[in-house]
Amino acid sequence: RVQADQRAGRAGRTRPGKCYRLYPSSIYQKEFLEATIPEIQRTSLAGSVLYLKSLNLPDIDILKFDFLDPPSRKIRFRIFYS
Repeated sequence: RVQADQRAGRAGRTRPGKCYRLYPSSIYQKEFLEATIPEIQRTSLAGSVLYLKSLNLPDIDILKFDFLDPPSRKIRFRIFYS
């Protein structure tokens, strides 16, 4: 929904325009997600894991490697409560 609303907001921003949606409002309400799923959750990390494995780094255990650090509490608080 966020992307659809953003596109609609662009219509008429710099000059007169309209936004035509080619789907019914019921689809917008029932099937569109409130927000986009982050890409890290939509894509496979298999290629990255295999690449790291191919580097043959003896001091890194690929199966126990922390790929992502969680954001700091300060940043998380600002994102969710801004």
